[in-house]
This record gives sequence, C-alpha cells and structure tokens, in this order.
Amino acid sequence: MKIISIKNLFHTKFLNLVETEYINTAGNVSQWVSAERTANRKAVMIVAEYGDKLVLIKEFRIPVQDFEWSFPAGLIDENEDIETAARREFFEETGLRVSEILKISPFVINSAGLSNEAISIVFAKAEGEISYSKLEESEELTVHILNKSEVKEILEDKINIISAKAWIIMDFFVNK
Repeated sequence: MKIISIKNLFHTKFLNLVETEYINTAGNVSQWVSAERTANRKAVMIVAEYGDKLVLIKEFRIPVQDFEWSFPAGLIDENEDIETAARREFFEETGLRVSEILKISPFVINSAGLSNEAISIVFAKAEGEISYSKLEESEELTVHILNKSEVKEILEDKINIISAKAWIIMDFFVNK
C-alpha cells in the first residue's frame, strides 16, 4: 500500500474528517475516509481500583445516542506526560484522586479503521470522594464504585452498552 494524498474534508477544534487516496494491494487507486485527532492524537484511560472495587463511569455518548459504561478518559494536553494527564483527567471526571500508579501501557489504537487516536491505559489506585464539579458542559456522566458482583451484573445485562476496552478489563476484574 502506498499513500498518495490526504485531503481534509471537514475540520473542527478536536477532529478532522479526512480522505486518504492510496494505492491498494491490487495496484488500484482507492479512497478511505477517516477521522483524525487534530494537534494531539493521544489520550489516556484510567482503570482505578478503590479498595477492592472498580471505578467506572456511565457517560452519555452523542454518537451512540445512549449511555456507555467505561473508564474515565481524556486527551493528553500539549507538553503533558501520561501520568500527569491520568491524574488530571481522573480528578476532573470523578472528583477522586489517583493515590498510586500501578502500571502504564504503551499507546494502543482504539479503532484503526476509523481514527488515528492512540490511548495509554493507566492502572491505578484511587481515593477520595466523588464530585462532579469539574465536568465540562459536554460531559454527562455518573461515577460508580462497584464490587465484582455489581460489575458482573453490568456485563451480563444485554441492554448495557460497554466500551470494548472496558469490557475486556471488567471481565478480567470479575474473573480474576
């Protein structure tokens, strides 16, 4: 495969819709439309334990037009490292503090056929009290600190919409 050109179809503050013209494996010219993060394509997701419980959020997602179970997450600001971004985003979305970083993953891709966004998953311990005072106007979410049986109920309820990344981690939490 060879990229011929990339054309910006639509631009917003955080996202561009682009059309990439490329030569496919058959030697033909093809087009692929995808979303690209603007200046910074990197994000962080925080998987936090609160004692023996897991901190989850249930957030309204505009593209899904429904609530999704996931973990606190957000974009890494310019000149910000992963740990600093994780602590900031976790506090902004939950009011809780990261008391200890356990592990930081390398950057992984969410949906390579759709977007160039890369995310680092930060495993941590949390403390403090839930607060919604730092949420942005575009965020509607509730914070849930759940034990294994409560997480299992979410996984087994076929009505729930669960982030793919979150499902894997929630299933591991329930079955470890």
